[in-house]
Order: sequence, then C-alpha cells, then structure tokens
Amino acid sequence: MAKRKEPTELDADAFARDGYIVVDSFLSPEQLHALRAECSRLYAATTPEALVDLGCVLDPFASAHMSRRTRTTRDGYLSAREAVAPDTDARVEELLFTDLPRMMASLFRTFSGTTDGLYFFNEHYVVKPPATQVEFRWHQDDAEQLAMCVHRASIPWYLSAWCALDDVTETNGALRFLPLPQHQLDVDDPADLDLSGATAPITVAAGTAVVFRSDLWHFSAVNASATARRAFYAQYSAAPIHSSPTSGDPLCCAVPVASADHKRRHLDS
Repeated sequence: MAKRKEPTELDADAFARDGYIVVDSFLSPEQLHALRAECSRLYAATTPEALVDLGCVLDPFASAHMSRRTRTTRDGYLSAREAVAPDTDARVEELLFTDLPRMMASLFRTFSGTTDGLYFFNEHYVVKPPATQVEFRWHQDDAEQLAMCVHRASIPWYLSAWCALDDVTETNGALRFLPLPQHQLDVDDPADLDLSGATAPITVAAGTAVVFRSDLWHFSAVNASATARRAFYAQYSAAPIHSSPTSGDPLCCAVPVASADHKRRHLDS
C-alpha cells in the first residue's frame, strides 16, 4: 500500500492561518475503492430526485435507530454500522478511527498545544447528481448542524474532513472558502459577507482530504458535469457535543477515539 501523505508543519501553519488545509493523496487506494463502493450502493438505493430532496446527503444511518451505546462507544457504533451497511470494509473503520483521528489530533494541537480528548461526531456522503442545480451557498457547518442547540454559542468549533471520491473540478462543484484572516466568523447572514477575499474554486484529485473548521464559511457550486460528484464527510470534536446544556445525550455521536499519537503518549507515560 502506498504511503499516505501526512499533514506537515507547513500544513499546520496554513491551518492556523486560514482555518483549512488540503492534503493530497490522503486516502489510500484501498480506502478510496471501499468508500466509492459503499457510496455507490447507497446511491443505487435512491434516485437523483430523491437525493436532491435530501440535500444531496447519503447517510447510512438515515432510517436506523441509534442507541446511546451506538452513539458513544466504538464497538457499539461499528456493530450498528455493520447492521445498516453489511458490506462495510475494514478500511473504512481504519479511516474513521485511526487515520483521520491522527490528523485531527495534530490540527487541534495547533491551537491548544495538547489534545485531552478526541471524539468522532458524524459521517455521511455528499453526492451531487449529474446536471443538477443544487449548490451549497455560503454557510458554516456548525450553524447548520447546531441550529437547534440553545447552547450553541458555548460549543467550540470542531473539524470536518471532506474527502473527494472523484476528481473535483470547477464544473462539478468545487469548494470555496472564506479564510480566517477575513475575520467574519461572527457574521450571521451570508448576505453580509465580504467575499472579496474568498478562495477560487479548489480543484482536487480523488483521494484528497480537505479539512476545515466548523465555523469557517464555505460554498460549493452546482454540478454541471455528466457524472455524479461524490465526497465522504467525517467530523470530529475535541469534546462531546451534547444535545442540550443539561443533557448527557450526544447530539449525534460522541465516540472517544485515540489517535496513534495518543496511544504513543500513553505508552510513554
């Protein structure tokens, strides 16, 4: 298996400055194949019209009951995932609970210096069917996902990993960001954004991971190509995200994960 490219100190500096990084060739060929196969199975079970109505999100757990054990333990989550996606590949587990956590821990340390905890929060596929007029207008992930949380202001930003399963071009819906130096994190209405500092569409090859803060403004245009544009989305937080300030129930998932770096520090202590 080809050696995966890991984030470098330069990547960490860029993340601290801009709030996002692009890591080329992050997915191994085997992981890319496994994710494409799983996404294709989910895509085949719906229609482009129904998928557009779902906001282009394919969620393996969309119709499944998720118990507290499913939401808070690795074994519980993986058992439930196997039940809803029987052909789950071990390489997907490796990605969710080893490779991505290693990168997320290093990026959280960019700001905090240490990572006392790391939690898997959410996963899904984002698929834009061919020749559809769906665009994700300027938004922040946390504004969308935490909209019903009365304590939203007290929830720290978390990290989203957007993994391209197809080559992403300006034609099929590339991402754009408004980097952190623009200092517009407190803007509530996208119409008030000054977009003069926004990035150009970020074109990437399949297997690339684009990682960004949940409070970072971003956008992707319509897919005007003749094929679907697929991406795998996984999110991690430095602390559990609860459904309410008084509840111990996670909003989605709060599965503790240990990066390779965590394990190494534990063995050295």
